[in-house]
Amino acid sequence: ARYRRVRSEDDLDEANQCHREALSLRPLGHPDRGTSLNNIGIALIMRYECTSSEEDLNEAIQLAKEGSEGLVLLPEGSLSLARRWIEWARETDHSSLGDAYANLIQVLRRFLTIGPTMKHQYEALSLQGGLLALPMDAASHAIQKGDTEKAVELLDAGRSLLWSEMKRFRGPLLTPEMVGEHLAEEFTSICSELQMISTAEVRYEHMSISGKLGNPELESSYAPISYDTILPKKRKLLQKYEELLGLIRAKPGMEQFLRNLSFEELQRSAKEGPVIIVNCSRYGSHAIIILNDKPPVVIELDDDYDFRGAANRAWLQYIEARLQMMGGPGQDSSKLFAILTWLWRSVVSKVAMKLNEIGLPKGSRIWWCPTTFLSLFPFHGAGDGQNWLIDSYVSSYTPTLKALIDARDPPWHSARDTPESLPTILVVAQTASAGLPSAGPELGVMRNLANLGPIVELLDEEEATFDTVIKRLSMRSWVHFICHGSVASNPFDSSLHLFDGDTLSLNDIMKEQLPDAQFAFLAACHTAEQTPGPSGLHDEVLHLAGAMQFSGFRSVVGTMWEMEDEDGPKVAERFYNEMFNEQQSDVGPRHTRAARALWKVTKRMKGKVALDRWVNFIHIGA
Repeated sequence: ARYRRVRSEDDLDEANQCHREALSLRPLGHPDRGTSLNNIGIALIMRYECTSSEEDLNEAIQLAKEGSEGLVLLPEGSLSLARRWIEWARETDHSSLGDAYANLIQVLRRFLTIGPTMKHQYEALSLQGGLLALPMDAASHAIQKGDTEKAVELLDAGRSLLWSEMKRFRGPLLTPEMVGEHLAEEFTSICSELQMISTAEVRYEHMSISGKLGNPELESSYAPISYDTILPKKRKLLQKYEELLGLIRAKPGMEQFLRNLSFEELQRSAKEGPVIIVNCSRYGSHAIIILNDKPPVVIELDDDYDFRGAANRAWLQYIEARLQMMGGPGQDSSKLFAILTWLWRSVVSKVAMKLNEIGLPKGSRIWWCPTTFLSLFPFHGAGDGQNWLIDSYVSSYTPTLKALIDARDPPWHSARDTPESLPTILVVAQTASAGLPSAGPELGVMRNLANLGPIVELLDEEEATFDTVIKRLSMRSWVHFICHGSVASNPFDSSLHLFDGDTLSLNDIMKEQLPDAQFAFLAACHTAEQTPGPSGLHDEVLHLAGAMQFSGFRSVVGTMWEMEDEDGPKVAERFYNEMFNEQQSDVGPRHTRAARALWKVTKRMKGKVALDRWVNFIHIGA
């Protein structure tokens, strides 16, 4: 502190010496060792700023590296030093910056162990300002160094951390033939326990909210939570998990088990059409087109202006537009049109031009994978009044490339959904709900689907309770919801409204494992909308449609904001006529027709209804 006042290097040397003595009193395993490593590093960097001593710089970075890579520090300490390493390496253009970013991805995953449940992890991430922008900065740095494939790997490993953390505990992951019966059983058991802990509060919170506490039969699966008990238990389980993971990876052929995917593996996400990652970073923004059989194509978005600054301003305008549209669908859409025009001119037209140069035929499918607050924007609706993306390509979304790969070929892959097969569709409705006068006609549309071949199972009003819906979801591969939907300030509380005030929240959905799930249509408001506030966690894709995909549904249709009531039956009728039209040329499982069916429906709506009504519907997944 005195050095900062009077700039005497003697003070800086003395401070450095004192911190080194403190470090000697904090050996490996001491909870405050990271503080001393950080303090020494700061003193060395301050001296480097005066003397330009490469020795001081290298030692400071080595100390930060030691603390962030080591497993003995608490997760908060490791994360702090990982950020220091990046900060010092970037400010000094140190050659270790790429390694610092790669290390960050591992530290971020370890940091999530700070909370016993997903809601706690979300809250912990929310307190780390700017943390989730670092993977985007890492990708920008890799692109500038000419390594686009590394950029793609870093982005996919560093995004949607909460979903990815839960996904690694989902099974079945192993068979006895792969690693032996005992190891397979033990690892699967550990994963099951970790998953139950991560969703523990989901069960109890639903009981308290729905007034079901006091029923012994129900409470058997909804036990109260003691965080003082489950956090130490979770950390012991994680330690055992890592030990077993090491044993599994030591087996021949299992070396890459549950490791981050390489670019060659991630490239499989584009086997049915290009995936466009839109990366937004203060150090440079790019659109990256992932192709199945060619190197990725990079489009510079900072050609003649600050893209990130413009994107931030467009994001604020988007929030204003959303607030304006809260008066109901069909309101003045001028602000939304301005955003879609900016999106078209700044990003989408450049991508469309490149796709045309590559030779992608009109009517082909593409997937959008935007980062940071760009994930809130409706890329599928981009246009300037004369040119619209929807006129050329069928758009879907995916939170990560790995999520799209899993949606096409999950571990529990079922062969029952083929182009010829006809599913049983579970319809969950609330036809007597206030504000849903078209719910009845939409239910009639769904009932009439039996004429096209599928079996339709209806749960309406008092039949559509929480327990019944959860039970039926596990038994059916297709589901269609007709009800109110709401988005909450805490995304885990966003929910679909069931009978008598009961709800099916994002929390409730994410704990379910639905091995036969294929397609979900969420015909309710806000089902693909993220909380538009400044939480900085938009990249986590925490909305109801995302939760359905995470739980097993490989193809999901949702809404980005409030839905016009009269659109429900019209969209449903036209959509399912396309889905069960036997003249369809689509190959593969029937649920993969959803994106093209929705595209055809919304193309018909464009120009006939208000802009916000047709842009509202989006498709996620395969």
